[in-house]
Amino acid sequence: MRPSLSKILAHLAAVIGASLGTPWVAWHEAKILSQGTPLDPKLIKWATEKGIQSPETVRVIKSQIIPLPSPMFVRRWLNNKNFPTLNLGGLSLRYGIYLQAKIKDHTNLLKHELIHTRQYQKAGSIWLFLRRYLLQCLTQSYFDCDMEKEARNES
Repeated sequence: MRPSLSKILAHLAAVIGASLGTPWVAWHEAKILSQGTPLDPKLIKWATEKGIQSPETVRVIKSQIIPLPSPMFVRRWLNNKNFPTLNLGGLSLRYGIYLQAKIKDHTNLLKHELIHTRQYQKAGSIWLFLRRYLLQCLTQSYFDCDMEKEARNES
């Protein structure tokens, strides 16, 4: 059976997105690692129990606006695909995590983002994580994709 045009385009978009997004993620991860704060010991213990490697190296920055690497026309397109691009609560960039500053209790959100850190680790690279994540979001929708379900269920 031949793949549909929409699946081919989703694969192409995921490869392009991962290729463009990898240097952006690496740059922001480095920024967070140099400026962020470490996890508290309870979260390090929780992360270790969840199989996250080296959680003591994870750093967090609270920000009023969580940056994204896409121009507004891409954000609008992603919003039409039910992929939240505005008012994000958090964003895992492997070992660097952005959290929305206005949220009072970050514990559950941080656990969710740490599961994404584990997914980066399992993928083996930023590019492989992004390709898989973007493909799932494009073909299953953001809220129904396997990686988001895993992060919601385990946090």
